[in-house]
Amino acid sequence: MALVPLRDHIFFLAQLQNLGYLAVYFTALAWRRRTGQITTAMMDIDKRPLLAVGACEAAAQLLFMVGAAHIPGALLPVVNQTYLVWSLVFASLILGTRYSRLQLAGAGLVMLGVVCAAVQPGVIAGMLGMGNSGAAGASAAAAVDLRYVAVCVACFAFPAIANCIKERVFSSAAQKLGRPLDIFVVNSFGSLAQTFFVLLLLPITTALKGIALSDLPAHLAASSRAFLGEPSAAACAAFGGGPEACGLVGLLARHSTPLLALSYVALNLVFNVAMLNLLRSVGSVTTTLVGSSLVPLTIAAFTLPLPYLEPAVIGPNFLVGASLLMAGLVTYNWQGWMVMMGISPAPPVPVSAQASSGPAAAPAAPQPPAEHESEGDKKTS
Repeated sequence: MALVPLRDHIFFLAQLQNLGYLAVYFTALAWRRRTGQITTAMMDIDKRPLLAVGACEAAAQLLFMVGAAHIPGALLPVVNQTYLVWSLVFASLILGTRYSRLQLAGAGLVMLGVVCAAVQPGVIAGMLGMGNSGAAGASAAAAVDLRYVAVCVACFAFPAIANCIKERVFSSAAQKLGRPLDIFVVNSFGSLAQTFFVLLLLPITTALKGIALSDLPAHLAASSRAFLGEPSAAACAAFGGGPEACGLVGLLARHSTPLLALSYVALNLVFNVAMLNLLRSVGSVTTTLVGSSLVPLTIAAFTLPLPYLEPAVIGPNFLVGASLLMAGLVTYNWQGWMVMMGISPAPPVPVSAQASSGPAAAPAAPQPPAEHESEGDKKTS
């Protein structure tokens, strides 16, 4: 919803989000440092890996901007699932995680379920040139430029690498400190590094947006006016009243744009903290699987009568996809379920894994859905 009133000011919204992250993360860091929850030893950890995290996340943002603008929107949910593949690959290469055939089958079912839920069969048929109308099918297929698809696929490798690096930072810090590393240390310095690389890449980013670097201050000023300015006709219609209306309706109509944008930033902050906490506990691949499970829920949310948006209509493919996704999550975590129910014994944990997981290590039981990958898989997520 936040993108509708600010559809011409996405660059502004992205920078507002980055600055919001920095302000909240470092405020939380300072408060937790003051209360003794963050120790001097935690602050003294090697921050070079977090510099690499920031570089990866800034590169992913830039590459996605290049690729996503040139491929059909319906194809994006399919391309997004390559993130899970990258997560599996880099967790194996960087962290040495090994997966059973059952876990790999479960991950495959999750990917297939998300694709089925997010993309109508007719859209895929049209893109492949198999639609009922030959001309329409050819047109849809021609719209898919494989070069930009490859750019989008490549861009998801970078956040997968970043999550594996974060997981290693948590593991090594827990082994060294004898206690879990506070997530705000990683969040704060990782976001600071990302902001540094975003500024470094600013000339390329503005060029892709069609904005001359010299015109950037004027563009940001115009975006600020749109953010704080008078409500648009769309805002008044969305909330069923004009700016002169009284009560809650009038308040929402007058301030819908900043309220939606700030809500978007706030919810993303909460989500990121929750995901990083899950990453610390169960690893990157399991977190990625949980995040993938949220896609059908997101699609279902679009069927609600929301301001600015027409309610979406979901077809039978959504139910099929959601069923496949849940089957994949159960399959991936099957061993953990069996251990939790006492049907099979817990697998032995190597001494090195015990040391690296520290006192915050997650149990072998399956974890709730999230969005990263799997050290927890390594541990038994």
